[in-house]
Amino acid sequence: MSETNSIVAIYGTDVESESAVMELHKSGFDMRKVSVVAKCSDNGTELVGSCNIGDRLGDSGIGGAFPAGWGFLVDAAFFEAPGTGAVMIGGPLAMGVAAAIEEAHPIGNLTVIGTALLNVGIPKSTILRYESALRENKFLLSVHGPSEEVMKARHILRLTRPEEVSVHFAAEEQPSPAKTSRVSEGLHHTPARQADI
Repeated sequence: MSETNSIVAIYGTDVESESAVMELHKSGFDMRKVSVVAKCSDNGTELVGSCNIGDRLGDSGIGGAFPAGWGFLVDAAFFEAPGTGAVMIGGPLAMGVAAAIEEAHPIGNLTVIGTALLNVGIPKSTILRYESALRENKFLLSVHGPSEEVMKARHILRLTRPEEVSVHFAAEEQPSPAKTSRVSEGLHHTPARQADI
């Protein structure tokens, strides 16, 4: 799964992340490819949690604990993990975090969230920034898929005004230079498989 293209946006509030999820849903985006991760509290010394895989968040038994706008996301998890604290996850990253927990050892100095992001192709150099954003009570929204879908998500998410957005391309699926050099549209291509918006 490490050859997946992805986009990660950072939002400052639950309302902003909910709005972004709603915009993706309204545009007909495949919500099975969208995840949101948020910190719940500051305490996190033991790994405990609940995971519901296969249902839409709005239909799951634990969906009431999540922001209402996340109801379109598939899969849900709540974990308390060292290095991150209590987090809630809606979307396919929930399964990735559950797998990282089952392995019982995150990769390097990454948290289980970071390990799940690494496993879907997010470069380690940016994961540390995303983990830091979570510790600062920010909301991470990620979309994974073919480059065309990621670019569609980029266009939609730009309209929701996230604090930060980065596009990460699998090595063989990078868009042509014409698509990545349009600085006036907010996309800056960097050679290390990453484009910041």
